[in-house]
Amino acid sequence: MEQTFKLVERESPQIKELRLLYEDTEKSGVYKVFSQWPGYPSLDNYGRILYNQNDPDKIDGLDFDGGPMIYRGYKPDKHNIITDIYRDKTTYEFLVKVEKVD
Repeated sequence: MEQTFKLVERESPQIKELRLLYEDTEKSGVYKVFSQWPGYPSLDNYGRILYNQNDPDKIDGLDFDGGPMIYRGYKPDKHNIITDIYRDKTTYEFLVKVEKVD
């Protein structure tokens, strides 16, 4: 698995990255969503969180202000796909599961 994915779908003043926290299997890993905006440490302040209507613990997508929307099915590169987005119940950080498609 890659250690970091830079999300550069659209030009933006934000820095957006998915950084590997741990590998789930040989083909998948759990990544933390990093995004920086001056004066706003939390994604809640400047991004839309699209919660799943059937399961409030699951997230359908994260829509960054001025940056790409990431969602289940989003490909951070041609070899990997996001299969799940959720919030850690203790740290409240946004996490995504990424799996290899090749």
